[in-house]
Amino acid sequence: MPDTLIYHLFVARRVHHNPRKVRYFDGLSRPGLDNRFVVYHAVPEQHGEYLSNVGDPQRIHFLKNRWQLFWYLLTRIWRRETYVLHGFADVFFGVSWITRPIRRAQYKWICWGPGVSLGRGWSGHVQRWIKRWIYSSVDRIGCLMEEDRQRLESFGVRAPLDLVKYDPPEDMTAARVNCDPYFDDHLTTVMVGIHAAPVNRHLELFDRLSRSGNESIRVIAFLNYSITDPDYVSRVKARGRELFGDRFVSFDELLDIRLYWRVLKSVDLLIVPQTGQAGLGAINCALLNEAVVLLAEDGFNRKWLERLGVHTGTLTDLDQYPSVDALLQQWSSTVRHESKRQIEKFLDPEVMRQEWIHFLTA
Repeated sequence: MPDTLIYHLFVARRVHHNPRKVRYFDGLSRPGLDNRFVVYHAVPEQHGEYLSNVGDPQRIHFLKNRWQLFWYLLTRIWRRETYVLHGFADVFFGVSWITRPIRRAQYKWICWGPGVSLGRGWSGHVQRWIKRWIYSSVDRIGCLMEEDRQRLESFGVRAPLDLVKYDPPEDMTAARVNCDPYFDDHLTTVMVGIHAAPVNRHLELFDRLSRSGNESIRVIAFLNYSITDPDYVSRVKARGRELFGDRFVSFDELLDIRLYWRVLKSVDLLIVPQTGQAGLGAINCALLNEAVVLLAEDGFNRKWLERLGVHTGTLTDLDQYPSVDALLQQWSSTVRHESKRQIEKFLDPEVMRQEWIHFLTA
């Protein structure tokens, strides 16, 4: 039986996430299932990050821009192969919709969350109709949480909807928790947001954390990617220094993954204010380290974790206790350990492997 050729499409600039995903799927290959990789918007400086995560460099192909991706996909529609988009690329959906009646290739999409968001009012109704129309052109969709799956289902998307999950390759999973903390002192470390975009509400949350009683906290922010507004990032840094002085730490450069895990190992409180799917990797890591996580009360992240039996707080908790330390004392070691156990169960490597094999070969 010939191998099933599966090409995974990743955007190159997400070098803090995607090379590990390449490594995972490269390790998932077996007789009859051949995983290969297409990295688009790639510049030569990024090639090494990806090549170091595959056993055979011939299994990975780099494309410079969206037009090369468009042509690459369009010229291969007659091949009986599978193309899996991780994230979002308008070119992929354009080719999918145009060629749906005639192509032999299978198109599959892993929804990372932003693709299910809608505007308000009449624009939201128009977006819902367009997304139903376009997303129904792919052959299968994988969702990272049930809430995203339900949202796509509510759009009327006709493609089969599966649940899948990401986690580091097995030889790296233990390193998330079996590492030394980056900070080693008496301060309580609070991580605000997951990246540099304004949706993380840094300025508002800094003000809420700066009240009296919080002199023993350190506030950290990852301002090293998703920089959509450089002026906003400058204001976040200035405000952090103004309110917390040398107890404010911004990470402005991408970190080696093991150093990133050491930083997360130091986190006592993680605040993720987005209402949509966001920061699943950071949330998982924080819970595995038995940290406390605060989320938007009506957000997808919190609904998802409740479904798993994981205990989280909400942003309103910041105002209900006299200090961060008083807030943290409300979470007993029993509650924290149970949340860790549920995340470990959710991330069971064998279950995850079977979910991916089913999705890729169905």
